[in-house]
Amino acid sequence: LIDGGGDIRAAGLDERGEPWVVGVGEGLAVRLTDAAVCTSSTRRRRWARAGEDAHHIIDPATGAPARHAIAEAVVVASDATTADVLATTIIADPERGLASARSLGAEALVLREGRWEMTEGMRSWLI
Repeated sequence: LIDGGGDIRAAGLDERGEPWVVGVGEGLAVRLTDAAVCTSSTRRRRWARAGEDAHHIIDPATGAPARHAIAEAVVVASDATTADVLATTIIADPERGLASARSLGAEALVLREGRWEMTEGMRSWLI
């Protein structure tokens, strides 16, 4: 199990011979074997700029902090690079990010307007 600052990649099984259990926030966890999980959020790394709240995820269409309905994205993919890029893309451009996740065989859990939603296959990863 490698933790790259919250971007997690698991190979094989844990010391008990079970899939790795990784918390992804708010009491949620995934079970990983030979996969990665990454989370991106607008709820952290925030600051005030010119009297407005800002954060680190930029909407490519506006060049400003993303203001879409998704505040957090958790992505499970075969590798950490893909999971990390998709988690950030889902927040920056939800339609494109979720379509990309589907096309790459990744699964996502998103916090949209205060409610958790998931892609069809994400349930199989959750505990």
